[in-house]
Amino acid sequence: MDEYERSADPYGNSVDPYGNSVDPHEKSKEPFQRNVDTYEKSMDTFGGSTDNYESSTNTYTGDASTQYGNQRIQQVEEKKENIIAGIVGAFLGTLIGLLCIVIVDQLGYMASISGVVMGVCAIKGYQLLAGKMSLKGIVISSVFMICVVYVSQQLSWAIDAADILNIDVFSAFRLIPEMIRQGAIDGGIYVKDLFMLYAFTALGAVPTIWNTIKTVTNRNI
Repeated sequence: MDEYERSADPYGNSVDPYGNSVDPHEKSKEPFQRNVDTYEKSMDTFGGSTDNYESSTNTYTGDASTQYGNQRIQQVEEKKENIIAGIVGAFLGTLIGLLCIVIVDQLGYMASISGVVMGVCAIKGYQLLAGKMSLKGIVISSVFMICVVYVSQQLSWAIDAADILNIDVFSAFRLIPEMIRQGAIDGGIYVKDLFMLYAFTALGAVPTIWNTIKTVTNRNI
């Protein structure tokens, strides 16, 4: 019993020959600690490999996005021009301009300013439905603009004449040239209004055509 008491401290731990307490579990913890350190190192290595994987994935994604963008640009450039659809687009665009001119004129404002809408809508309408703009598209759109601007001017005057003469608009539309010849309508004012309408239409169409040509030229460089 005395020997046991000398070899154990008051807490029951073993005592070495110098009287120091010895924890019997201390040594058994060392292998576990080494295993924990080894696990943490392996996790660091795994984390590094994960970072490399994410970096390679981001690089791949960036390359794929660039390649897809280049393919889309190439598809747009190689897309064939649908002239029939472009004609429909130019016609619809000029109809929008016609309605704008007539409505603004009936509201008592300067209808010629609405010619800008006519020019932009005609060019954009052709380009949107045709898929691209070319010299043919410019010529087709210009023909539509010239014709529909004249019709818009005639229709605006016909609505006013029909209201004064108490006849239908279509009858007044056919009578406009005769009324100009007979002096019922001032030919000078009519021509001036028509000229202003064409001028504002060109003001809307020419910059739009120029920007379209620049865009196509830059793509081909």
